[in-house]
Amino acid sequence: MGFLDGAKSVVSGARRLLRDSGLRRWAVAPVFITLVLYALGLATAAATVDDVLARFWAPPEGAVKILWVAVAALLFVALAAVLVLTFVAIATAISGPFHERIAGVLLDEHNVAKNDVGFVRGLVIDIAWAITFAIPAGGLALGALLFAPLAVPSLAVASIGLAVSAAGPALNATGHGFGARFVLLRQRFGLLAGAGAVLALALLVPALGLFAIPAAVIGLTERLAVAGALTVEAR
Repeated sequence: MGFLDGAKSVVSGARRLLRDSGLRRWAVAPVFITLVLYALGLATAAATVDDVLARFWAPPEGAVKILWVAVAALLFVALAAVLVLTFVAIATAISGPFHERIAGVLLDEHNVAKNDVGFVRGLVIDIAWAITFAIPAGGLALGALLFAPLAVPSLAVASIGLAVSAAGPALNATGHGFGARFVLLRQRFGLLAGAGAVLALALLVPALGLFAIPAAVIGLTERLAVAGALTVEAR
C-alpha cells in the first residue's frame, strides 16, 4: 500500500460515511467539534500571519511585494497545519470515544480481535502523539520566517502526524501503545503520507474538512484491517 492508496483511503472513507447512517451517527458530534476548533485555528492563522511575517520582513513595495505575499501564503498554510494539529489534540479528548466506536464497528466487520487500551491511556497516547508532531512542525514553521522553504517540511510533518492520529482509534482498540504508532509509520509510511496529504488539504477547506477526520478514521482502519496491520502478530 503506497501513497495513492493512502489518498484513496480518505476518499473511500468519506463515501462509506455518506452511505452508512450507523457510522454517520457516531461521526456527527466529533465532526462538529473538530470543525469549530480548526475554524478557530484557521482564523487565528489568517489574523496573525501578516503581522508575524512583518516582524521579520517588512512588506516591500513594487514587484518584490508579490514574493512577500507568496511567502505569507506559504507561511499561512504551514501555521494553519500546526494549529489544526494542536486543536485536533484537544478535540481528541472529546471525539476519541466516538471515533473508537466507528473503528470498533469496522474491526468487527473484518474480524479483527480487540483489546482496548482504555480511555485514559488512549487519551494520553493520542495527545502525546499530537504534541510529538506539533513541536517539530511548529519549529519548522517558525524557521520558515527566516527561510520560506521550511514551510514545506512543516506541512509534511503535520500531515503525517494527522494521518497516524486518524489511525489512532483502531490502534487503541487493538491494544497498541504509543510506540506502535512509530512502528506503523515505518511500515506503512506511503499509505500514511498519502492519507495525511489529503487530510491536511481537506482540513484547510471547511466543506471538505467537515468529513475529513472521520473519513480518514474509516478509510485507514479498513485499509489496515485488510492488510493485517492491526494484529499483535503483525508487529
